[in-house]
Parts: sequence; structure tokens; C-alpha cells
Amino acid sequence: MSEPQVWVLVGAFIAAIATMITVTLTSFNRQLTSFRNEMSARFDAVDTRFDAMQGVMDLRFAQLDNKVEDIDRDVAALSRRVMGD
Repeated sequence: MSEPQVWVLVGAFIAAIATMITVTLTSFNRQLTSFRNEMSARFDAVDTRFDAMQGVMDLRFAQLDNKVEDIDRDVAALSRRVMGD
């Protein structure tokens, strides 16, 4: 093989490697973008569920707070009755 033929083979090899790297990086970028979009959609769904749960929990805590206030009022009334205050 002559020297020009060797340089042609080296150039073809470098071009093939560069093409493979470009295709691989492009494919990886597409997969990463797809994964990012899917995870974003899933986190949005989880956020929506947590927001719904937060409304329910706020209501339940308000109910619990009212019950505690009622018990506090009843204990204070009993204390006044027993202690004569």
C-alpha cells in the first residue's frame, strides 16, 4: 500500500468515527430530552395530587382544631365548676 492510500484510509477511519460519535450523541440527546419531558409530566401529576391532598388536610386540621377548642372550653367549664372560680 502506498502512502497516499494509507492517508485515505486514516481519513476515512476518522470520518467514520466522527460520524458514529455524532449519531451517538444525537441519539443520547433525544433520549435525554424524552426522559426529561416524561419526568416533568410525572412530577406535575404528583404536584397536582399533593395540592389536592393539601386541601383535604387543611380541612381536616381545621376540624381537629375546632374539636380541641371545644374540649378546651368544656375542660375550662368543668374546672370552674369544680374549683368554684
